[in-house]
Amino acid sequence: MGEDRPAHEATSEAVALWRALAADNPAHQPNLAAALTNLGNRLAALGEDRPAHEATSEAITLWRALAADNPAHQPNLAAALDNLGNNLCDLGEHDNEFRRRLEALKLYEMSAERDADLHGADYERAVAKLQTEYVRHGQEEQAAGLGLPPQRRDTSERKGPPERRARQDGSRP
Repeated sequence: MGEDRPAHEATSEAVALWRALAADNPAHQPNLAAALTNLGNRLAALGEDRPAHEATSEAITLWRALAADNPAHQPNLAAALDNLGNNLCDLGEHDNEFRRRLEALKLYEMSAERDADLHGADYERAVAKLQTEYVRHGQEEQAAGLGLPPQRRDTSERKGPPERRARQDGSRP
């Protein structure tokens, strides 16, 4: 956690700079959205769940508008939605978590349909991750319904109370 505080400070500064640039020139909105996504990840790593949720939600708002104009932004929106799923899981809001993860999965699927070489692996990882979360929450039927074999994971790898555990499954930097 010692490295997380300086990373958070640098990311907060980047958000402030990109916010000012995006206010003057909308062409900088993807950079602001990316910085907000990173800020959400930094805050989550520090255990600051509500601020992480707020930063990630703001990033999603920007990514939605960008993806509506250009489908090339759909994978970024999907990644931010998956991060929001992590935030919601940490907050114990599992119904919302699964809605966001399913939305992310659909976006990854559409991206993979457009370019399987570029996005196929992202789609497969999203399926596996959603299956893992379903299984972890006792929803094996939903996991099996996603098509690929469920990824069973020993939940003991996540240490600490759910609202403070550090993700060890690659979902957070």
